[in-house]
Amino acid sequence: MPMLREPPIVGIVALWFYRLAAFLARCLPPGLSYVLADRVADLYFWIRRRPRCALLANLQVVTGARMDPADRRRLAKVIFRNFGRSIVDFLRLPAMDRSTLNRQVRAEGLERLEEALQSRGGVVLLTAHIGGWEVGGAYLSALGYPVNAIARNHDATHITRFFNTRREERGIRVLGTGERNRELLRLLEQGECIALLGDWDGGGRGTWATFFGREARVPFAYVKFAERTGGQIVPGVAIRNPTGGYRVRLDGSIKPTPGNARSTLDRCLRVLEQYISENLTQWFAFNPIWPEEAPNGKPGS
Repeated sequence: MPMLREPPIVGIVALWFYRLAAFLARCLPPGLSYVLADRVADLYFWIRRRPRCALLANLQVVTGARMDPADRRRLAKVIFRNFGRSIVDFLRLPAMDRSTLNRQVRAEGLERLEEALQSRGGVVLLTAHIGGWEVGGAYLSALGYPVNAIARNHDATHITRFFNTRREERGIRVLGTGERNRELLRLLEQGECIALLGDWDGGGRGTWATFFGREARVPFAYVKFAERTGGQIVPGVAIRNPTGGYRVRLDGSIKPTPGNARSTLDRCLRVLEQYISENLTQWFAFNPIWPEEAPNGKPGS
């Protein structure tokens, strides 16, 4: 599935916008920053047809007949606003030390991560484009967990550097979607964590699987890596609270089924479906997940 590529001028404008937004996020009170983010998100919703249409199409698959088009459009507007606020929080990350993160993040299930790390085969931290996954990763890194995040590069390299610098300042090592398999395996074998978003194949190297009842191309290599190293997959989400701050939730680990990676992938996708269904207002699915026509033949080819 092709990714949505932006014209070069869009990347240049976006970089200066992010720089200005980062300055304002540091200088303005949080409440005022969020108000401004809401206004920008409303404008973005109207002028950026590609992400708006992609989100509406994704929501149609997930909500089906239980939500009419007008309600889906209202939901999409809320999602755009929530995304704007999550961007504000991300831009504030460089100024958030461990004590600040501890005040703003509440976690449940850390013992599950600790237990999974005892497997000595590393841990895959699996989530979706939900809430504040960047804040969640920074929080775990601040607690001392070795977090390596797989992130898709932006079309413009200077924007990629802008985002990755902020991640690295919070102790997160950034791995591109084209990272060599040998390096990913090495990190897992060393007992480290690899974090990724499993609801969209941004690198174009995934496999076909059933996702919300329809065929979609989703990331798959992480299942094989965990199976090979004997590691475990720990699903989780970082949800933004209505009054501010985040709630990080880590669920029970998924142990790969030896010799049946497809079964393991299906179990992972069922968990992601639950996360998305429970947190639709914070599902930032701005790229098309489902093609208009599913491929012929057996999924996973």
